[in-house]
Amino acid sequence: MAAALGADEMVPKLEALLSSPHRRPRYEAARSLAKLAPVRARKILPPLLSSSDVGQRCSAISALMELGERALALEGLMQLITRGERAPVAE
Repeated sequence: MAAALGADEMVPKLEALLSSPHRRPRYEAARSLAKLAPVRARKILPPLLSSSDVGQRCSAISALMELGERALALEGLMQLITRGERAPVAE
């Protein structure tokens, strides 16, 4: 919703949500951050590609694609695909 409203003042809260224990807000925060603060998102999102939370990795991939960071997003996607059957059941 913050991105839809163009609420730039929410950027610090979105950054804080990236480490929230709640999955869905964490995932949405990555995508919203890409829309509201693209320069900041380009710095914050790449480390999430190594997250143990596959959902967080996917949201980072999605946000990076929106930012035009195609090569980085595809690298993260290929890491997920390569794990394939070796991934833990939760993935």
